[in-house]
Amino acid sequence: MALELPEIPGHLLAQIFLRLPAPEDLARTSAACVTFCRLITSGSFLRRFRRLHTPPLITFLDLEGFHPALPPHPSASTAATLAAAADFTFSFLPAHCGWIIQEIRDGHVLLARDHGEDKRPPVFKELVVCDPLHRRYIALPSVPDALAASVYRPAPVARMPWCEPCLTPLSEDEAATTFRVICVVHSETRLATFVFSLSTRQWRASVCKGWRELFRDRDAITCFRGRL
Repeated sequence: MALELPEIPGHLLAQIFLRLPAPEDLARTSAACVTFCRLITSGSFLRRFRRLHTPPLITFLDLEGFHPALPPHPSASTAATLAAAADFTFSFLPAHCGWIIQEIRDGHVLLARDHGEDKRPPVFKELVVCDPLHRRYIALPSVPDALAASVYRPAPVARMPWCEPCLTPLSEDEAATTFRVICVVHSETRLATFVFSLSTRQWRASVCKGWRELFRDRDAITCFRGRL
């Protein structure tokens, strides 16, 4: 009589798959059965895998646009495929204004409205978060007046407050399709932080413990790295 082996628990399978050396091996493993595919394609597993296996640099974006890796860089062919599939000109965004890239994280691009040579641009600019590969975007609502007014108390003396928006890292149990945006507002007397969550689609005031918490894991440049 054949010995029936017990089923390997999911958390042990995850530990085994995390030790696979390359994304190509992970893709082949996911094709073996439905159970493997479901585990490997989950957002939490993929984020853990990317933390252990730094994805190759494919391209970077700056104010001049899209700069793909070129031969003989090993990611050149992947970069060419990405350039053909995605829209890094952001032509699918609302056309009533220009847009400036603020940050890229977890496949999302945060952009702010370009106010050009405006000498008094608003503290809180119009923001969108988009997915250039699938040509989708979400326009963020304006920061509520009650929150916005708080940065003007006490009234500025020499200079107006200014705002720095950025994307925050996701935790392991959050879906890859979600995101959070934080606006750090600098004034003469205080530092205010407002957070937008896709799950609530609302802005809220946030209390931070310091700069390290606000900007943990931020890249020095805006890069687009390989994703599974």
